Amino acid sequence: MDVGVGFGQDLRQLRHDAAAGAKRSGKPKATTVSVHEANEGRKTRFYAVDARPELWWLGLELFRDALHPPAELILADMTNRWSKMTDSPFHKVLGRVDVYILCQVLDLFDWERQKSVLQTIFHTSKVGSVIVGHCEGTTWEGTRESALDGKTLSFIHSKEWFWRMFTDAQSPSERETKWKLEIETCELERYGIEKDDVDWMERRPSSVLTFYAVREI
Repeated sequence: MDVGVGFGQDLRQLRHDAAAGAKRSGKPKATTVSVHEANEGRKTRFYAVDARPELWWLGLELFRDALHPPAELILADMTNRWSKMTDSPFHKVLGRVDVYILCQVLDLFDWERQKSVLQTIFHTSKVGSVIVGHCEGTTWEGTRESALDGKTLSFIHSKEWFWRMFTDAQSPSERETKWKLEIETCELERYGIEKDDVDWMERRPSSVLTFYAVREI
């Protein structure tokens, strides 16, 4: 499941790498089928999540795969808090998601809404589920204007504060979950971000935080 899928380039890369790996291993090459057929007839299912579908639609145009979408789109705001997940747009994937892709999503929101995104993931996950992603990192922690609209605030993390937010998000969960979390601080250049790309920001990031979490309970 790609959370905040946008154009869907990460999801497409994942599918491409999986197909390339299957080809190298000598497994039969899969034929091109619709996402409905793929999701109904194969063990591997791909889901894309976004609150607004416009970028997803543009991605279908840019990659020219609208006839065979790389994933099934779930139109939902991950910052919402549903009283019952069975009544949410995620009812079909409860306890079925193996991997969550969470790239450049959390740093769009403030502290509480970041926790809401993680709690939605916690509530739909299962033992063994993996969260992998990255977000802006800093030596300071605090708020700045969000890239969403320039009006709301987003919370930017240091490594220590990301750990604190992730842990805090588990406390009020509907069911008890325990995650093993690993965080790494990476240089901006590793992600193709040049100094000129961030110099205009009032409180610019100094690094990228990459994270990997596995649900143990």
